[in-house]
Amino acid sequence: MTSPADVRGTAIGAMLERARVFLAKRQVAAWTVGGSVRDMLLGVPTADADLVVDAPNVPELGRQFADEIGGAFYHLDQQRNYVRVLSEPDAAGERARLDITPLGDQDIASELSRRDFTVNAIALPLETWHAPDGNLIDPLDGCADLNRRVLRAVKPAIYADDGIRLMRLVRLAGQLGFTVDDETQALAKRDASHIADVSPDRLRDELCKVLALRDVKSALRLLDDIGLLSRVMPELDAARGVTQPIEHYWDVFDHLVETVGYMDGLLDENRRAADPILAQMPWSEHVADYFAEEVSGGVDRAVLTKLACLLHDISKPQTKTVEESGRTRFLGHPEQGAEVTETVMERLHFSRRANAYVSLLVRQHLRPMQLSNNLETPTRRALYRFKRDLGDASVGAVWLAMADFLAAKGPMLDPNEWRRRVSHCSLVMESILAEPADDMAPPQLVNGHRLMEALGVGPGPRVGQILEAVREALAADEVSTPEEALEFARREWETRFGSLGG
Repeated sequence: MTSPADVRGTAIGAMLERARVFLAKRQVAAWTVGGSVRDMLLGVPTADADLVVDAPNVPELGRQFADEIGGAFYHLDQQRNYVRVLSEPDAAGERARLDITPLGDQDIASELSRRDFTVNAIALPLETWHAPDGNLIDPLDGCADLNRRVLRAVKPAIYADDGIRLMRLVRLAGQLGFTVDDETQALAKRDASHIADVSPDRLRDELCKVLALRDVKSALRLLDDIGLLSRVMPELDAARGVTQPIEHYWDVFDHLVETVGYMDGLLDENRRAADPILAQMPWSEHVADYFAEEVSGGVDRAVLTKLACLLHDISKPQTKTVEESGRTRFLGHPEQGAEVTETVMERLHFSRRANAYVSLLVRQHLRPMQLSNNLETPTRRALYRFKRDLGDASVGAVWLAMADFLAAKGPMLDPNEWRRRVSHCSLVMESILAEPADDMAPPQLVNGHRLMEALGVGPGPRVGQILEAVREALAADEVSTPEEALEFARREWETRFGSLGG
């Protein structure tokens, strides 16, 4: 185990010290517990802490403490009197977080025995929160497991007590780089059905934390080994063992997991630097900011794009056909997959915006490589349509397409073919970055009223279609003046809808 982290100069350190003084004045015994103690012992910085207090009215105590420090107060669980206090924002706008729970009719050792894993069942009296040496309360040998870097269940019933611990086991193993004790993993397999007892919101939140891990592929494999992946997303089961054309190395299920892994690598600075294949992707500050941007509920685009990777071929099993020639096809799988994705996202209570982003990526995941024949330079018109149709999902779609290709080839990857794809990807990315989707609307050369007057037609959806065709032509540099736009509109109308007459 590394040297304990010294958090005295941090926001959470300042908050714990103020809590110590606040509670000492009221003669209330308190202990820091759980992940904050674990991380401090591991030398890992943290911005939050969990506090157990021996007091009858925790909500009132928490509200008073929030008022004293000028922070914010929230109920986490009114039935169990769990509360949260946030500090005032620091210069960077960040807040320290203190979750406070009551000790109840038990001692601190008994309280620790109710927790999930031994490494989270270590306590430190609040009066000595900054000096763990010799003051730790560790009835279950959590420190020994920290040294061994092992996750071990506190008791056999931990998953039955709270099914979310099944997901947390996988997340913590990935987050900490710990192995899972054999008996603890066997218990998880035995009790995997308890994941059905977890609310969709809690399940969604833990799934997003798993997808945010640096080695998310290993985490997904562990989820699958325990039997959780099929319970969280039963739609994936049909993909197991579904063979693909010889151009693909893996079956559909393994391809989906591998695509997430490759996306993880493409987004990770250290892995790109160490891998000459991944390093060829056109990374920039704009791309980094794009994937780091929060979409909703604290979930960023990187996490949602990985989720789209996991689901992008979800409907291949249902659309698979084998022609007389022996050719295997999956016609319509992006469109059907988008519908399935919407169902999955709704079931897990993702926001409408997150659902729209992931579903659009699934629907359009083939699009970036279909912008031109044989990866030739895309036309301005094709790029305009791509950015118009995908909007702020344009970048995500390009990166998903590249991860998809890497996962299709796997060990069969031809470096020359990869370089051609990277070159194509770079051209598309240059177009997106030079003219972002939100800013790409060309200036209006002609409006609907002027168009109807010039063509002698009445209002209707056809007018809107012709106006969009004019915008495409302008984006492709095919027209540049109002006169050219009207002449183009006349030709386009007659091509689509027939003669306009004199």
